[in-house]
This record gives sequence, structure tokens and C-alpha cells, in this order.
Amino acid sequence: MQTTSRQSPPPLWRDPVIVFLLLVEALIATVVVLDASRMQTIVALPPTVVGTWKTNSPRYAGRALVIGARSVTFQTGSDVTDITSHVVRKFEQTEVKTGSLFKVEYVDGAVADATGIIQFIYREGPTPSLVLAHQLGIVWTRVTGGGLAGK
Repeated sequence: MQTTSRQSPPPLWRDPVIVFLLLVEALIATVVVLDASRMQTIVALPPTVVGTWKTNSPRYAGRALVIGARSVTFQTGSDVTDITSHVVRKFEQTEVKTGSLFKVEYVDGAVADATGIIQFIYREGPTPSLVLAHQLGIVWTRVTGGGLAGK
């Protein structure tokens, strides 16, 4: 009886095509994981700006700006049902001479893939306040207890 010796195939890691395909697969997996982790990042505004903010300006009587850790809600009329609420997508905080400038980007649910931006300066002190970047003359102060402003 004749014995034939079989040579075992070379290890897969020696085949350049296999090595290339494994590297491509690893790269794709890395991109997918990084993208998924970026999308799942929870954005939370700092507690210093979280709350319900009102102004004494007659132009905004009965209105409020409600900033949550992950949301921004605008009370646009004197009724508590006149609200638009948005999820915060990202924010930037920069220290400026007059306080902390916040640029908050939020998802605008009314239009697919649309975003809105609100910019305000937060001022610390005995009575913390906000000033919207486009309305520097109107000061908003935090209302104790939270919630939307009533009629």
C-alpha cells in the first residue's frame, strides 16, 4: 500500500487576498462602531441653564423658555398649549466677557432633518439670568418650581 503525504494548506494569514479582505472588514467594522457611538451620544445641557425662564418684558407676557437637560421648549403664546418642543442635538459653550455663551442646536420636528439654533448668554449671580443673542435688551430669569407659564 502506498502512502501519500498531503501537504496542509498554508495558513490563511499568509494569503495576501485574505489579509486584505480581513483588513477591509476590520476598517468597515470600526467605522460602523464609531458612527453608532457618535449617534448614541447623549447630549445634556449643564444644570446651571436647565429650568423655566421668564421675562418681565410686556412683549413676552405669559411666555416662557423651558430648557431641559436634553430639550428646548418655547412657549409662544399666553396659553400653555402654545408650545413647541425640540430635542437638543448638540451645543457649544464659550466663556465671554458677560457670561457663558451657549449655542444650542436642536432638531426641528416640523421639517424632516431640519435643525434650529438658539444662542444665549447665561449670567451667574444671585439671580441667574439669560439674554438671547438676538435680543440683548431682554433679560430672562429662572422661575422657581419649573413648568410652563400660565395665563
